[in-house]
Amino acid sequence: MLSQLNYRASAYLNEGTEPRRLPFGAHSYYVPAQLFPTAEGYLALFITHDGFWKSFAAEVGIAGFLTMAERTARREEVLAAVTQALAADTALAWESRLRRLGVPAAVVRTLPEALAAAPDVIVTAGRYRLVASPVRVAGYAPDYRPPPLLGEHGDPP
Repeated sequence: MLSQLNYRASAYLNEGTEPRRLPFGAHSYYVPAQLFPTAEGYLALFITHDGFWKSFAAEVGIAGFLTMAERTARREEVLAAVTQALAADTALAWESRLRRLGVPAAVVRTLPEALAAAPDVIVTAGRYRLVASPVRVAGYAPDYRPPPLLGEHGDPP
């Protein structure tokens, strides 16, 4: 997980800048990039560039805040506008609407709900069911197999 925080770790190691925790798991730079309450459930929204914002804002009816720099500087205004807009529909409906536009958004689900919503990620390895690797390599299909029996690949105990 530290590798996923490489830019934060570098800022701390080289400048002493400690990251701060924000409500709803908000990202410290990208705005909006956090969980939002909706009419039913929560939506994880991750707007990381101005193109995503343009599509999102047009869909939900928010004007302005055209650049990430402006959205970051006016964080509270942006979050208030997004929260108000998302309250108009359910998380499931927003997920459907925003995914069609390529905007990174997903319903916050329990593990059983997430597995039921993505049956294509479940693979079988012998009598075990697993979540497939998210890593894709062109021309390679992983061979999911059950774990070896004790001593199967070496000297018996």
